[in-house]
Amino acid sequence: YRLNDYEHRDEKLSAKWFLEAAIRGDADSQFEVGLLYDNGRGVEIDLVKAFYWYKKAALQGLGLAQFNVGFDYHYGCGIPQSYRLAAHWYEKAVQQGIPEAMNNLGDLYLHGFGVPRNTNKAYQLIFSSALRNNPPAMHHLAEMYEKGIGVKQDYSIALLWYKKASHNGIDVPKEKIVELQKKKCMLSKGL
Repeated sequence: YRLNDYEHRDEKLSAKWFLEAAIRGDADSQFEVGLLYDNGRGVEIDLVKAFYWYKKAALQGLGLAQFNVGFDYHYGCGIPQSYRLAAHWYEKAVQQGIPEAMNNLGDLYLHGFGVPRNTNKAYQLIFSSALRNNPPAMHHLAEMYEKGIGVKQDYSIALLWYKKASHNGIDVPKEKIVELQKKKCMLSKGL
């Protein structure tokens, strides 16, 4: 009932069946019900209910649900904000290879939010995420190299990651690319 190409598509009926499976303990369905409440698909948007279902799936070990629980704690979506709990749940998702969790946990380490500030760990996590084709991590890594945060400042590497982020859908202003190309040229000329 959820699929766009199904002639009898019905979001409310789809939500009903996902909810039935979620109540019976199916982790994938619990995650789907969380998404339904997050996005108002077949149900009214309800961030508290979304979090409830994500957490049920996360407790069963579903990596994407663990990321969403971390995200909800990180940004206070439907629950009080807690960087410490965000880091806890991101770490669980990182252990399952979720690139978005790597980037977000890296950001917490970079700023010392909910965890001790550790720029080396931040770099490792963000770099790992970028290598797994996560465009926001590519952009994040480019900023780190551009500004020399947690790494040695390197305009060439920053430029490379900004271009990769741009090719993967992140809006990188053309002026940023031109500015870094100029800085790179000036450095290589010793100016």
